[in-house]
Amino acid sequence: MRARRGRRVARRVRAVLPARGAAPWARGLAVAAGAGFVLAALGAVAAPLLKGMIDLWSGFAVLRDGQQYAAPLAVAVAVGFGLGVERVTRGAGGADAAGRALGAFAIAVPLVLLPSLAWGAAGRLEPVHYPGSWARARDIVRADRTAGDVLVLPWATYRSYGWNGRRTSLDALPRYLDRRVITSDAVVIGAKTIPAEDPRSRALDEAIASGRPLTEPLRAAGVRYVAFDSETGPGNPDRARLAGAERLVDDADLVLYRIPGPARVREEAAPLAPTVIAWLVAIGVTLWSFLPQALAWPLAPPAPLDVERPPDAHCDRGRGGRPAGRPRVVRRRAARQRLAERPGHQAALQLRLSVTQPLRGHASRGRVPPTSP
Repeated sequence: MRARRGRRVARRVRAVLPARGAAPWARGLAVAAGAGFVLAALGAVAAPLLKGMIDLWSGFAVLRDGQQYAAPLAVAVAVGFGLGVERVTRGAGGADAAGRALGAFAIAVPLVLLPSLAWGAAGRLEPVHYPGSWARARDIVRADRTAGDVLVLPWATYRSYGWNGRRTSLDALPRYLDRRVITSDAVVIGAKTIPAEDPRSRALDEAIASGRPLTEPLRAAGVRYVAFDSETGPGNPDRARLAGAERLVDDADLVLYRIPGPARVREEAAPLAPTVIAWLVAIGVTLWSFLPQALAWPLAPPAPLDVERPPDAHCDRGRGGRPAGRPRVVRRRAARQRLAERPGHQAALQLRLSVTQPLRGHASRGRVPPTSP
């Protein structure tokens, strides 16, 4: 009895694993989930290896935020977990004892592995609201009709806001304001600094780091507002470098200055023609990949037809119990006749051949369904 139960549980577990004939997207998702998990765990499991890769080439710095590569794994777990529970608990007449036990175990696994996430990490996870001074600054910037960018100081990428419990986070003003915000997006890894990607940020980097007055250089660069979202106290030396700028908001969470008469700066945009061509090529390749399957759909063979045998038909049973005589031929002819009578069959067949022949190279190698009985 125990051996029989063991075999039954083993069959239930094997049913969850991907079959050898599984859909191609399932295999691709499994590969992407595995690769994403390896990249996500690289910084925690093999930190010296990641550091050596970054020293070898600075482009590997994108692997530092490894959690962003766990997205395929999240999809596989979210979908596969539910499907796995459904498969192991499904039986011919309902779930048996082994299926119910595995289903209960699968439901309890997240609670056992991640007990600290219950009730928002025991009440430690809660939403944080932006201060009122941020809302006032946004209203001022939104109501201003004069063009110009917003510069954020201190000149760094990360912040530790007091209203957010001093947790380290990215600068939030670029996602909070409606205008273009210039901030330092350079990546600092130890003693190495990867230059900023924003050309406006690179252009102002020298002026900000020089220690000289900032009002005139910022006005010439088309900057309308300067915001301090951290280190807002009067002892900040950068506040003294904005002589002539109007202070509109002065709060412990945000200080906002307005520079009068900023210059209109014309920034070079990406070339339009190569951008449009690249988009058209990408869209065309995507649509082309689906075209053969879309054209093959109206030509798909119909379901087996139940054709009644003539009374005088000789139907000897061949190997496997299949009819060996006339009824098989009758079914084939009926299927071909049904396929030939479909609306648009000839036009779809010609279009399919015109598309698939260049791809296959030799049209004679493909099997084309007959069009007449």
